[in-house]
Amino acid sequence: MSTITISTTSFNLEAAVAAGLPEWTAENRAELVEAIRQDSADIVGQSDRSLGEVQQWMLQQFFNSLVASTSQAAKPTDRVSSSKFDFATAIGETLPFLSKEARQWVAREIYACLEVKVGERLTCSMPRNKLDEFDCFVNEDKAGMKQWLAEHFPDYKQDQRYRDEVEANPEAPAAKILSGYGAIKWLELNAPQYPQVVKQTTADLMVALRKMVSDQGEDRMKTWVTVHADWVNVVLEKAAGSHDIMVGASYLIGHHGGQAVEEWALIQRSLGELDERIDSMFDEYEYEYEEGEW
Repeated sequence: MSTITISTTSFNLEAAVAAGLPEWTAENRAELVEAIRQDSADIVGQSDRSLGEVQQWMLQQFFNSLVASTSQAAKPTDRVSSSKFDFATAIGETLPFLSKEARQWVAREIYACLEVKVGERLTCSMPRNKLDEFDCFVNEDKAGMKQWLAEHFPDYKQDQRYRDEVEANPEAPAAKILSGYGAIKWLELNAPQYPQVVKQTTADLMVALRKMVSDQGEDRMKTWVTVHADWVNVVLEKAAGSHDIMVGASYLIGHHGGQAVEEWALIQRSLGELDERIDSMFDEYEYEYEEGEW
């Protein structure tokens, strides 16, 4: 899910919910509006903000949480730990003032950015038919994956790497095994510079992250870690619906204070905008694709 930004001009809660969540039913949107109204009424009495400002802030935090929870659904931590390069080490060298656990929180938030930028750089000049081939593995299209492997690697079941995948994941569906194995084989054949692109893009991402921390300050980054741990472990973990998330947002304010939660939200937004920082700091890499070589 891409970032949803609320207009700051003439804020209207119902209209903002409808614009940000068009796929929701009218009933669900109404429930969210009512939850925000109830919780904002409690919060406004403890702050110097107007009711409209509090409601706008709460809705923006809810939208941010949807973006964050969507990225977490793909289990980025697992992808980080299994990567060919050491992503955690790169973050450790960039953010040495954070604990190992805190750096893992950062890794979870920004790994999707790395995937997107690597994908953009690899595919910028690749023909559509090649991208369609790779989509088979991304979407776990069993028929498409088998067809591609039969054409390019007909003896793939004898490949030790494939056997290792099967042995290491005995309970995984066949489509999942083919997806992981086939994607690697596709990259080896069609994007042999993939490791170098990942390495360079990781380096660029770390430069952008370091600049973000320089702009925001180490103390604010540490505050983000403290609040974010509760946001994930207490709020998102236990939330059963939109109302629970809004109550959770109130919990964060009561537990950490409004200023700390504002700083958390600022860092959360900045982490989500690292791809834009990369674009502004580095020229896009254009890898000329030709059949069979780069």
